Amino acid sequence: MTGPDRGPVEQTGYGAVDRPYRQTAVGLALLGLLAAGLVFAVQPGERQDILIAFAGVGLFGALLLYFLRPTVTAETDPAERVYRALAGNADALIDDADLSDRHVYLPTTYEKDGFTPVALYVPDSDQGEITIDRNRRPLFDGATVTVPDDAAGVTLYPTGGALFDAFEGLVVSELSTDPIELAAQLTDGVRLGLLLAEDIDIEVDAAAGTATAVVSGPRFGPATEFDHPVVSFLAVGFAVTLDVPVVTRCEPSGERTYRVTYQWSNDQVGSGDSDD
Repeated sequence: MTGPDRGPVEQTGYGAVDRPYRQTAVGLALLGLLAAGLVFAVQPGERQDILIAFAGVGLFGALLLYFLRPTVTAETDPAERVYRALAGNADALIDDADLSDRHVYLPTTYEKDGFTPVALYVPDSDQGEITIDRNRRPLFDGATVTVPDDAAGVTLYPTGGALFDAFEGLVVSELSTDPIELAAQLTDGVRLGLLLAEDIDIEVDAAAGTATAVVSGPRFGPATEFDHPVVSFLAVGFAVTLDVPVVTRCEPSGERTYRVTYQWSNDQVGSGDSDD
């Protein structure tokens, strides 16, 4: 299991959308309770009727705001719609190029504002060794991409690149280079910092160079989608912090629950090469 020392992160993102409604609901509830309490402190008459009305309005309004408004917001999340459109386009590209379903997240020397320097490489084969130049640039940056004969595929910007860049601005302690401690910090980022999933549990076998995450209730739809934000964020975090390419695989393991495997070679840490 992950290590015990988890660095605290500032909670932000999706939950911040609902927070104002819930805070208002709490305020209305307090107003209603105060008015209800004053009903018994005044003499029967017109003032008591007014206080009863205030109590009813406050408590009823609190219930509506607390339970109904956040649900409406959650069901109309524009970010999920945008991501799924982009994931659909990427899937079409991968299918058209007849590439594999193996995703490799590798550190690069190429930097772009708002992105952690990690690229997503999709090879044409599920088997064999992958050797990738760290200077290789993503497909859509306008640069010429050279593809070795033994490593044909496509290189893209991962969604986790932008998410991890934002996460680095939230952490209050330095990220660990120990895989177990790092996994604990990254899962805090998933649940608390960026609110990418309802829950996540991760086990790390540092000696074997693997981490297995069980993700429950991921935001942005099924975690099996192409370069899903939860999967991608963790992969980018491992890749850039351990300085090694990371191979991911994701499969369903229950209702809205997914099992994600991350694999890297300890012998290749810092070299830019990956074995699968």
